[in-house]
Amino acid sequence: MPGQAEILYAFRAGGFFSGAEPPRDVPAGKGPRGELGRLPAVVRYVRDPAGDALTADVLFHSHLSHSAQELKRLLVAAEAWWRAIDLGYLADAPPLDTPLGQRAGLLLLLAGLLEFPADQNFVDGLWEMALDMLQLPRLSRSLIRRCNSDEDHDNGNYYGSVRGIRELVGTAEAPGGALKQANPEAYEDLAAADPAIGRARPLGEVAQAAGVKQLSAAIGLARPPGEVAQAAGCEAAERCDRPRPPARRGLAGGWGVNQMGAAIGRARPLGEVA
Repeated sequence: MPGQAEILYAFRAGGFFSGAEPPRDVPAGKGPRGELGRLPAVVRYVRDPAGDALTADVLFHSHLSHSAQELKRLLVAAEAWWRAIDLGYLADAPPLDTPLGQRAGLLLLLAGLLEFPADQNFVDGLWEMALDMLQLPRLSRSLIRRCNSDEDHDNGNYYGSVRGIRELVGTAEAPGGALKQANPEAYEDLAAADPAIGRARPLGEVAQAAGVKQLSAAIGLARPPGEVAQAAGCEAAERCDRPRPPARRGLAGGWGVNQMGAAIGRARPLGEVA
């Protein structure tokens, strides 16, 4: 980070945004241009005019208002990481001078953030969701964790280090590292030229995980009548155009739809046609 920014680096709440009201005045730097209104989180860096300190305004998409705070922490960290790289706040020197090194650094950061006391099934679930939302290949969290060593912790580096990146993916002279030795396919995927790897998947985009029949419906968009609503990870589907429930005579003798005293004013079950 520039100057003393690393020790004067602060996050502050920037509120929520939506696709209709996306964040403004967010510099993109050299990173890929995209629709800010479709990102799960956006970090806007503000440099203190009186010095080298940086402040990060954290803005969330309104669809994440009730998401798990642990997942939001991972998404904010990834956004802050890439925004700092794109704006040149992180040193453009090995190993962060290549997309592979930058993605390896992100993985170490995410693994470090998940080092908190909790049920490991819950933590692994967060890890898998973060990998999918950040368009990263399926990777073993244990493998990444081992590259955040006690040596790094003793030096105050709990969220990755230059040494950890080199251990994970190797160097320019000796590429590969622990990742290629353990999972050559994942290493090739992580080193691919696609600039989207490691960056947040736009909300509403259909995510089809390799080898998994999982369909994520467009968030916040009305489902067309007759479309099959399939829950992620389940093969059971519910038709949204099933026959209309029979009309029932109301209290006044007229015909209405679902006029059954106790049901009036209560939420209609999802998938039922009014």
